Amino acid sequence: MKAGHILEDILSGIAEAEIVIADLTDRNPNVFYELGIVHMVKEPDRVILLSQDIEFVPFDLRGLRTIIYANTPDGLRELQRNVDGTLATIYATHYSFSAAPGTDYHYDHRLRATDRQSLCDFMLYLGYGDLSYTKFEIEVRRIFADGRTEMLGRKGYYVARGERVPLDQLPWDLCIERIQPTNVGFRLVYRWDSQGGAIKP
Repeated sequence: MKAGHILEDILSGIAEAEIVIADLTDRNPNVFYELGIVHMVKEPDRVILLSQDIEFVPFDLRGLRTIIYANTPDGLRELQRNVDGTLATIYATHYSFSAAPGTDYHYDHRLRATDRQSLCDFMLYLGYGDLSYTKFEIEVRRIFADGRTEMLGRKGYYVARGERVPLDQLPWDLCIERIQPTNVGFRLVYRWDSQGGAIKP
C-alpha cells in the first residue's frame, strides 16, 4: 500500500513540475524509471540531466542536455552556476512570448496553479494601446488530472512597459517587456517573497 502512495506522489510531482532535474550518477534504477515517465509527458528541453561522470549516462541519452559535475565544494558551486544558467535559458525560451495587437494568444504550456492540485493555461486577448501602455484581457483555464477543465474568469489590464501583473490562481506574474506597433512582448515571472524565496501556494 505504501509503495502505491509513493508512486502516486512521484507521478503527481512529475505532472506538476515545470522543469525536471535528474541526477544519473550511479545509474539508480528508480531514477531511470522516473526519467522514462518524464520523457513521455514533458518536452525534452524541460529536462536537465546531471551526472558526476559521462559514463553513467546511457549512450542514447547523451544527446540531451547534461551537466557533468564534481562532488567537491568547487564542483558544486560550478554546478549551481551551470544549473542557474540552464534554467535561465529554459525560462527565456518557454516563458517569453509576443502577440500582435488585436489578436488572441493561447499560452499552452501548463503552469501549476496555486492549489498545487491542478495545472493551468490561459488565453490572452490583446487590444490596442500606444507605445507606453498596452491593454489586454486574460482568461485562465484550470486543467485537472482527470481531463476536466474549468474557466476561472476573465480579467482586463491596462499596463505600462516594465510593469508586472499577478495572474489569478497562479503564482506567476506577467511582465510587459516591450511594446511596439506590431507586437507586444510578454514574459512570465515566478513570484518571489521578500526574502528571495518562492512563494508557497
